[in-house]
Amino acid sequence: MIKDLLFKGKDVIGDVGIEVEVEGEHLPRLDTPYWRTDHDGSLKAMEAYEYVLRSPIPKEEVHQALVSLHRHWRKNNAIIDDSFRAGVHVHINVRDLSIKQMVSFAVLYYIFEDILLEWCGEDRVGNHFCLSTKDADYVLFEFKRAILEGDYKSLYTDNIRYASLNFKALVEYGSLEFRGMRSTANISDIEVWVNILLALKEYAIKVDSPSMLLEGLSMEGADHLAAAVFKNLPVEVKPDWEEKMYAGVRRVQDIAFCLNWDEIKEDSVHIPFNLEEEEEEEEEEEEAAQFFAEDMKVARPAPVKRNPFIGEENA
Repeated sequence: MIKDLLFKGKDVIGDVGIEVEVEGEHLPRLDTPYWRTDHDGSLKAMEAYEYVLRSPIPKEEVHQALVSLHRHWRKNNAIIDDSFRAGVHVHINVRDLSIKQMVSFAVLYYIFEDILLEWCGEDRVGNHFCLSTKDADYVLFEFKRAILEGDYKSLYTDNIRYASLNFKALVEYGSLEFRGMRSTANISDIEVWVNILLALKEYAIKVDSPSMLLEGLSMEGADHLAAAVFKNLPVEVKPDWEEKMYAGVRRVQDIAFCLNWDEIKEDSVHIPFNLEEEEEEEEEEEEAAQFFAEDMKVARPAPVKRNPFIGEENA
């Protein structure tokens, strides 16, 4: 499992992390059991905040958490502006998945990527803060290389952070971050988006391999796959879905067939880069520096702890 490969077996309780960026007026600063308020440098309005879940939550609590956020907005008479700069970022916990399951999850998302970004909002298509693989396929080359080499350190980079599916979060938090959703005051749309992503994960982990996912699509058709994935969701299947799904297949097929997935051994995947080990080394260095600073009567800042999933920094 990814938690064993990247995080020494450390698990995280919770399925979902959510970050809601907004620009507007009368925006409240929150410090609640669910939400904290951060500043985001990419937001340029006079009033602009990012509302971040303090820790990942079970999927059953998503509705309650979003209702809580909306109540604070209403209480403050907040106005949420339409802004191409602001979006909703959803982290789906994949620490409990194998590498094969995680890749199947990503491949399945990419099949529907064009369709889902259109659903998320017109200004999310071609948006530089959530670039699709149609607009910037560099992330696919990096992802494939990481799979083939069994070396995921290359994914820990801001060069791919602004893709609609951000793999930097995989190495940093043990999640896949989906950046496609528009900023909105409509929490029902945010909840549906979270449920779409959870449905993709649920379907992907039942498939034998990424290659079998594409082979099943080829045999049974695009309509069958769409119905199977989104069967319980208010997502309207449109006539142009098939064309867009097969465009996604063409972009991602090299990844789906890059390995013989039946022969992959999860315990043989090489992970030479471990954030937790790095943090431990940083803490040891900080403690040593603190000791010498006290000896020299020089004040030193305390080490900063990072949340293992969403973090105290922007993700």
